[in-house]
Amino acid sequence: MRARSAVAASAAQTHQREFARPLRVVRQQVALWGLDLSGLTVLTEAATGHFVYTPVIAALAGAKHVFAVTRDSRYGSAEEVTRLTRAVATEAGVWDRVTVLSQKAPDALAQADVVTNLGFVRPIDRETIGHMKPTAVIPLMYEPWELRPQDVDLEAARERGIPVLGTNEEHPRFPIMRYVGPLVVKVLMREGLEVTGCTVVVHGTGKFGRYAAESLAALGARVLVVGAKPQGWRLPVGATWVGASLREEGARREMAGADAVVLTRHEAVRQVTQRPPPEGGGPDLSGPPPSGGGPRFISEQLHGHHADVLSATGELVPEELARLAPGTVVAQLSGSSYIDRSALSAEGVRYTPLEEPGPGFMGFTLAELGPTPVIALHTAGLKVGEAAVRARMAGGDVEEAARRACAQAPGADGGW
Repeated sequence: MRARSAVAASAAQTHQREFARPLRVVRQQVALWGLDLSGLTVLTEAATGHFVYTPVIAALAGAKHVFAVTRDSRYGSAEEVTRLTRAVATEAGVWDRVTVLSQKAPDALAQADVVTNLGFVRPIDRETIGHMKPTAVIPLMYEPWELRPQDVDLEAARERGIPVLGTNEEHPRFPIMRYVGPLVVKVLMREGLEVTGCTVVVHGTGKFGRYAAESLAALGARVLVVGAKPQGWRLPVGATWVGASLREEGARREMAGADAVVLTRHEAVRQVTQRPPPEGGGPDLSGPPPSGGGPRFISEQLHGHHADVLSATGELVPEELARLAPGTVVAQLSGSSYIDRSALSAEGVRYTPLEEPGPGFMGFTLAELGPTPVIALHTAGLKVGEAAVRARMAGGDVEEAARRACAQAPGADGGW
């Protein structure tokens, strides 16, 4: 009996040490965003790694109850996830308000005020939405441009009047996007590059490209930026714009001998169609959007890769890359930038990750840096959900919910 007690005490001490910093970050982020889920029921996921803290964030923010959906995956079994979630929630003192589920139970969906668009909750399809209460909301938990058609049935959400809202990851209170730069640095160092003194091609001048260029240049890399001329930001000292495409001779000449090529183009190609409201109610939103680009009903369809970069039909054929920069490594930060892995392998060009992430997916996630980016992003996403659902419960329509989410939280309109 004593031996068993000693083992239990040792396990508790281990958990206390292991969870101490992440739980401190959770409490800091809850306070930073003023997240208050009191009286609300949340349905989210229970997962491995730093994603284990999501249900605990909601519970520590005062949620009445948290349903956390999990299942077996390549990252761990449902049994392991349940055990880990219980350990974290127990350490945080909230296990009595967390229930781990092996599926999206209809009764749990019917109780939920906030349903998060996270891995094990997806797909949030028509059937799922059909079980949700009319005042419920769906925070995307990422930026609107990242929305993949298989994640959320926007048409079903529109018909039910359920807001689907993204997160502004550049919100000044805690700009989560700034972690992209350190992530790129970590990926390159893991591939054996010192970064300082290296020549790195950054393909893409959007948000990812900006933060990648800034971090690399700050560490003394020679950064060659390829893509549309930067808009809204200045190239840092040490970075040079060399052309709009790798097809250009000037860009190819400059990148000769480059140590790495980082692919950052991420903006999905979208077909956006304004639609009238469902029959029998709702405002007429079939015309132009309100002044200032306010919320509107939209249906969006993503169209494959945004940029064909390294392939026989791309901006640069792998054979030419191998000739221009022997020994280089290609880091595919964004799956929306296509590379032909077979062709690169045939030319002896290294690339990472080894598997194609696919359009709309990241090659690497901010979770690789530590717990803070994930915890911050999910706390911000829950804040978007809180603001929107409070508006709905007070009688506000979908537009009012979107306005509240953008005014009182890091909301980013564009879900539908």
